[in-house]
Amino acid sequence: MRNIYLTLLLIFTFKLGWSQSENCSGAVTLTNGACVVGTAGVSQNIVGCVGNADDDVWYKFVASSTSHSLTVTGSASFDAVLQLFSGTCAALISSNCVDNTLSGQVESTVASGLTIGSTYYVRVYHYGVGSGSSTFTICLNNPPAPPANDACASAINLAVNAGCVNTSGTTYGGTQSLTGCSGTANDDVWYSFTATNYTQT
Repeated sequence: MRNIYLTLLLIFTFKLGWSQSENCSGAVTLTNGACVVGTAGVSQNIVGCVGNADDDVWYKFVASSTSHSLTVTGSASFDAVLQLFSGTCAALISSNCVDNTLSGQVESTVASGLTIGSTYYVRVYHYGVGSGSSTFTICLNNPPAPPANDACASAINLAVNAGCVNTSGTTYGGTQSLTGCSGTANDDVWYSFTATNYTQT
């Protein structure tokens, strides 16, 4: 009888560990201000937004603000892809797909326009075939303060010079103002200039 209970306990433990984030319906809840260590899955739930999602795992969070910052740091040979969804597991709507860096580096996004109290889903997977080095860290935080030129009305004026004079800038914490002409403009920032000639570079 003891062996039967032990077997059932092992099956239950295995099932729990296997399914806790392997499917959208079992997505692990992320807490604002906290990070968790994740491990890649062994199967694909839906087609990847980029790369090969054959090891995708799932997380979810309840928005406590209209914006949240999501960050995934891959281990040595884990090239993380970060995808954000609204909706339900039965009707997911992809709102962001982030793949800007390579293995062992950080993928991050500021999810804006969120509805406080609504649940959002996050999918993480290794870009290549298989799961690479398998592990990563995912963090949910309040967003950083937006840059001073986050909106068109506060665009930074660029001086017209005889040659190239660099102006430093950042999009970190930026929020979307308009639909992008290409790509995803969820972190757009603004600049302006006053023309001094018919042609400006």
